[in-house]
Amino acid sequence: MPLLDAMKSFMHIGVSGHWGRAAVFVALLQGLSVAADPRPYDYASGADDFIETRQALLNRDWSGAMQTLQNLSERNPAMHDSAEFHNLMGFVWRQKGPQYLPRSIEHYHQSLRIEPSHVQAREYLGQAYLMMNRVDLARDQLQRIESLCMSRRCDPWLSLNRAIESHAPPR
Repeated sequence: MPLLDAMKSFMHIGVSGHWGRAAVFVALLQGLSVAADPRPYDYASGADDFIETRQALLNRDWSGAMQTLQNLSERNPAMHDSAEFHNLMGFVWRQKGPQYLPRSIEHYHQSLRIEPSHVQAREYLGQAYLMMNRVDLARDQLQRIESLCMSRRCDPWLSLNRAIESHAPPR
Protein backbone atom coordinates (compact mmCIF):
# COMPACT_ATOMS: atom_id res chain seq x y z
CA MET A 1 0.00 0.00 0.00
CA PRO A 2 1.52 3.36 -0.97
CA LEU A 3 2.30 5.72 1.88
CA LEU A 4 -0.46 8.21 1.02
CA ASP A 5 -3.10 5.46 0.95
CA ALA A 6 -1.80 4.10 4.24
CA MET A 7 -2.03 7.52 5.84
CA LYS A 8 -5.62 8.00 4.55
CA SER A 9 -6.57 4.56 5.88
CA PHE A 10 -4.97 5.44 9.20
CA MET A 11 -7.28 8.39 9.63
CA HIS A 12 -10.40 6.22 9.06
CA ILE A 13 -9.61 2.93 10.77
CA GLY A 14 -12.02 3.45 13.64
CA VAL A 15 -9.51 3.29 16.45
CA SER A 16 -10.93 5.42 19.19
CA GLY A 17 -9.01 7.90 21.24
CA HIS A 18 -5.81 9.83 20.73
CA TRP A 19 -3.59 7.09 22.20
CA GLY A 20 -5.17 4.34 20.11
CA ARG A 21 -4.54 6.28 16.89
CA ALA A 22 -1.03 7.14 18.10
CA ALA A 23 -0.26 3.45 18.66
CA VAL A 24 -1.47 2.59 15.17
CA PHE A 25 0.59 5.46 13.74
CA VAL A 26 3.73 4.21 15.53
CA ALA A 27 3.07 0.69 14.18
CA LEU A 28 2.70 2.15 10.70
CA LEU A 29 5.99 4.01 11.04
CA GLN A 30 7.71 0.88 12.30
CA GLY A 31 6.42 -0.97 9.26
CA LEU A 32 7.79 1.78 7.04
CA SER A 33 11.18 1.65 8.73
CA VAL A 34 11.33 -2.09 8.12
CA ALA A 35 10.38 -1.52 4.49
CA ALA A 36 13.08 1.15 4.21
CA ASP A 37 15.81 -1.12 5.60
CA PRO A 38 18.60 -1.04 3.02
CA ARG A 39 19.00 -4.81 3.16
CA PRO A 40 16.85 -6.11 0.34
CA TYR A 41 16.65 -9.66 1.69
CA ASP A 42 14.30 -10.83 4.39
CA TYR A 43 15.96 -12.00 7.60
CA ALA A 44 12.59 -13.20 8.85
CA SER A 45 12.10 -15.80 6.12
CA GLY A 46 13.29 -19.06 7.58
CA ALA A 47 14.61 -17.26 10.66
CA ASP A 48 13.12 -19.91 12.96
CA ASP A 49 15.02 -22.56 11.04
CA PHE A 50 18.33 -20.90 11.84
CA ILE A 51 17.92 -20.09 15.55
CA GLU A 52 20.18 -22.94 16.72
CA THR A 53 22.76 -22.13 14.05
CA ARG A 54 22.86 -18.45 14.99
CA GLN A 55 23.25 -19.36 18.67
CA ALA A 56 26.21 -21.62 17.84
CA LEU A 57 27.70 -18.81 15.74
CA LEU A 58 27.34 -16.35 18.62
CA ASN A 59 29.25 -18.83 20.77
CA ARG A 60 31.91 -19.19 18.04
CA ASP A 61 31.08 -22.90 17.95
CA TRP A 62 31.85 -23.49 14.27
CA SER A 63 31.45 -27.27 14.48
CA GLY A 64 28.12 -26.90 16.29
CA ALA A 65 26.91 -24.40 13.71
CA MET A 66 27.94 -26.74 10.90
CA GLN A 67 26.12 -29.61 12.59
CA THR A 68 22.90 -27.62 12.98
CA LEU A 69 23.03 -26.64 9.30
CA GLN A 70 23.66 -30.22 8.22
CA ASN A 71 20.80 -31.45 10.41
CA LEU A 72 18.54 -28.77 8.99
CA SER A 73 19.53 -29.77 5.46
CA GLU A 74 18.77 -33.43 6.17
CA ARG A 75 15.37 -32.61 7.69
CA ASN A 76 14.47 -30.16 4.96
CA PRO A 77 16.13 -30.69 1.58
CA ALA A 78 14.51 -27.45 0.35
CA MET A 79 17.17 -25.64 2.40
CA HIS A 80 19.49 -26.16 -0.56
CA ASP A 81 17.36 -23.52 -2.31
CA SER A 82 17.78 -21.02 0.53
CA ALA A 83 20.18 -18.10 0.06
CA GLU A 84 20.50 -17.70 3.83
CA PHE A 85 21.37 -21.40 4.26
CA HIS A 86 24.25 -21.04 1.79
CA ASN A 87 25.31 -17.71 3.31
CA LEU A 88 25.57 -19.34 6.75
CA MET A 89 27.36 -22.40 5.33
CA GLY A 90 29.87 -20.08 3.65
CA PHE A 91 30.33 -18.16 6.89
CA VAL A 92 30.99 -21.32 8.91
CA TRP A 93 33.49 -22.71 6.37
CA ARG A 94 35.30 -19.35 6.30
CA GLN A 95 35.54 -19.27 10.08
CA LYS A 96 36.97 -22.79 10.17
CA GLY A 97 40.12 -21.56 8.44
CA PRO A 98 41.77 -20.50 5.19
CA GLN A 99 42.06 -24.09 3.95
CA TYR A 100 38.24 -24.07 3.65
CA LEU A 101 37.96 -20.85 1.63
CA PRO A 102 37.10 -22.63 -1.64
CA ARG A 103 34.09 -24.30 0.04
CA SER A 104 33.14 -21.01 1.68
CA ILE A 105 33.26 -19.10 -1.61
CA GLU A 106 31.28 -21.84 -3.35
CA HIS A 107 28.46 -21.39 -0.81
CA TYR A 108 28.51 -17.59 -1.10
CA HIS A 109 28.26 -17.90 -4.89
CA GLN A 110 25.34 -20.30 -4.51
CA SER A 111 23.65 -17.87 -2.11
CA LEU A 112 24.06 -15.09 -4.67
CA ARG A 113 22.79 -17.27 -7.53
CA ILE A 114 19.62 -17.77 -5.50
CA GLU A 115 19.37 -14.19 -4.29
CA PRO A 116 21.71 -11.72 -6.03
CA SER A 117 20.68 -8.91 -3.66
CA HIS A 118 21.79 -10.74 -0.49
CA VAL A 119 24.16 -8.03 0.75
CA GLN A 120 25.42 -10.00 3.73
CA ALA A 121 26.56 -12.81 1.42
CA ARG A 122 28.33 -10.16 -0.66
CA GLU A 123 30.00 -8.73 2.45
CA TYR A 124 31.17 -12.16 3.58
CA LEU A 125 32.34 -13.04 0.07
CA GLY A 126 34.40 -9.84 0.14
CA GLN A 127 35.86 -10.91 3.50
CA ALA A 128 36.80 -14.30 2.00
CA TYR A 129 38.48 -12.55 -0.92
CA LEU A 130 40.50 -10.47 1.53
CA MET A 131 41.68 -13.67 3.21
CA MET A 132 42.99 -14.66 -0.23
CA ASN A 133 44.60 -11.20 -0.64
CA ARG A 134 42.23 -10.44 -3.53
CA VAL A 135 41.47 -6.84 -2.57
CA ASP A 136 40.29 -6.17 -6.12
CA LEU A 137 37.51 -8.75 -5.81
CA ALA A 138 36.61 -7.50 -2.32
CA ARG A 139 36.27 -3.96 -3.71
CA ASP A 140 34.00 -5.29 -6.44
CA GLN A 141 31.68 -6.72 -3.75
CA LEU A 142 31.86 -3.42 -1.86
CA GLN A 143 30.66 -1.56 -4.97
CA ARG A 144 27.83 -4.03 -5.46
CA ILE A 145 26.78 -3.62 -1.81
CA GLU A 146 26.76 0.16 -2.22
CA SER A 147 24.56 -0.19 -5.27
CA LEU A 148 22.14 -2.53 -3.49
CA CYS A 149 21.98 -0.44 -0.31
CA MET A 150 21.86 2.78 -2.34
CA SER A 151 24.28 4.28 0.15
CA ARG A 152 27.50 3.77 2.04
CA ARG A 153 25.72 3.68 5.36
CA CYS A 154 24.44 0.13 5.57
CA ASP A 155 26.21 -2.24 7.96
CA PRO A 156 27.54 -4.68 5.32
CA TRP A 157 29.14 -1.81 3.37
CA LEU A 158 30.66 -0.26 6.49
CA SER A 159 32.01 -3.59 7.73
CA LEU A 160 33.59 -4.63 4.43
CA ASN A 161 34.99 -1.15 3.85
CA ARG A 162 36.69 -1.21 7.28
CA ALA A 163 38.13 -4.63 6.51
CA ILE A 164 39.47 -3.46 3.14
CA GLU A 165 40.98 -0.32 4.65
CA SER A 166 42.71 -2.29 7.40
CA HIS A 167 43.86 -5.13 5.13
CA ALA A 168 47.62 -5.39 5.08
CA PRO A 169 49.05 -6.28 1.68
CA PRO A 170 50.99 -9.56 1.49
CA ARG A 171 54.73 -9.32 2.03
